[in-house]
Amino acid sequence: MGIEPLRARRFAAPTSARLLVLLAVVMAVIVVASIGMWLTRTSTERLADDGANTTGTPTGEICSFEVRKYRGSYTQYAAIYAYTVNGRRYEVKGAARFGEVADVTTDATGVEVRYLPGKPTEAIAHDERIQRTPNGSQATPKVTTDC
Repeated sequence: MGIEPLRARRFAAPTSARLLVLLAVVMAVIVVASIGMWLTRTSTERLADDGANTTGTPTGEICSFEVRKYRGSYTQYAAIYAYTVNGRRYEVKGAARFGEVADVTTDATGVEVRYLPGKPTEAIAHDERIQRTPNGSQATPKVTTDC
């Protein structure tokens, strides 16, 4: 009765088929991750890449919204613009932000609105380049928080 020595198991060397399967799995992970990153682009990037242009006209209303910062919050204002896509009317607040209602121009003749053709509610009104003059009219524009 002798003691038999312990023998390590022998594993077969990786075959070409195993390497090919491993390579296919790695490639699939890379493709899925790339598609996920492309789908989660920000709306600004999607608008820049895939958006279409139209002209928006001021509605005469001003959007009021709270901006929260770590030191507190404050109110800002933006003009609201209407635009039409395929016969349907949509509204979007302008990109320019103001600290006072009187500073918001509501009588611009038109601004460029960029929207996604497949989802026209996702849009941006490029009104930051409009020449701003204080609201000289006596009529106070309607200020809404529903925007």
